[in-house]
Amino acid sequence: MEVDGETTRCKDNKLLEDIVSTYDHELYRHCYRMLGCFYDAEEVTQETFLKAYQHLYKFEEINQIKPWLFRIATNLCIDRMRKKKPIAILDQVIKGTEHSTQLEQLESQVLTPEENMIYQEQNQLIWDYIKGLAPKYRSVILLRYFSEFSLNEIAIELNIPVGTVKTRIFRGKEALKQRMLATIKH
Repeated sequence: MEVDGETTRCKDNKLLEDIVSTYDHELYRHCYRMLGCFYDAEEVTQETFLKAYQHLYKFEEINQIKPWLFRIATNLCIDRMRKKKPIAILDQVIKGTEHSTQLEQLESQVLTPEENMIYQEQNQLIWDYIKGLAPKYRSVILLRYFSEFSLNEIAIELNIPVGTVKTRIFRGKEALKQRMLATIKH
């Protein structure tokens, strides 16, 4: 009997290793986009894997692991946002670097200094708009357009009907549009 328990634990550990190596970066990016904070995103990512490991024995559909992990992470992010007032830290310098900021981590291409400045301003505006959305809209927008989830994957992750996902995406985009138009008018 001891051997079976040990074998099961080894299989769970190996499965968790595979899950972490497969989804670690993608899950971290999702948490970072939801929270906007390097440290919080790291903590929530680790907490997600811990919760997944604790409940791995209940999980039967291994092909649905990604939406399940992202649902855990999204819920943890929303919980963290509720407990903590939002802090604008994208422009703060990252420890261990001379002048690199969180916002600069979002950049993926080499730009001229002028293009870089415009890109940073635009990125900051977009992230400000997204961070200003209600969590239910922010989560679907981030999952759909930044994590590239399908509508069905979002529905599974958030445990809501596909119709609700479509509605939240539409309303989230409308809210972003209204905020952007209001900025342009002023």
